[in-house]
Amino acid sequence: MLVWIIALAATFFIPLSQSEREFIVGIVVNVNLVVFFGAPLSTIVRVVNDRDSSSIHCASMLMCNLNCVFWSVYGLAVLDPIIYVPNLASLVLGLMQASLYLACPRNGKETMATNAKESDPFLFL
Repeated sequence: MLVWIIALAATFFIPLSQSEREFIVGIVVNVNLVVFFGAPLSTIVRVVNDRDSSSIHCASMLMCNLNCVFWSVYGLAVLDPIIYVPNLASLVLGLMQASLYLACPRNGKETMATNAKESDPFLFL
């Protein structure tokens, strides 16, 4: 929150050009983006040790990965590294999370077939 307040204050109260304002806000937003998409990876150690992916929320993971794909494609289309670099980095983090989700069944004892019976939308992709 403090970073956002400082960034917004800098863009409003310090005499800057429009491009400098956009750059400051863009950097703060992208740091926030990578932290947001990297946060679920804090459970990596637990998932790997327990061989249980129940701490990974499938719908959020799927939507975050799709979001990163769309923004990465857009950023590459307009050749804007402020858009495509953090989104590609976040996509890599999301794909790591998806790999863990697929490699470690929920509750450690269930199989992928058991998870499919629970109508998990990610397993049918």
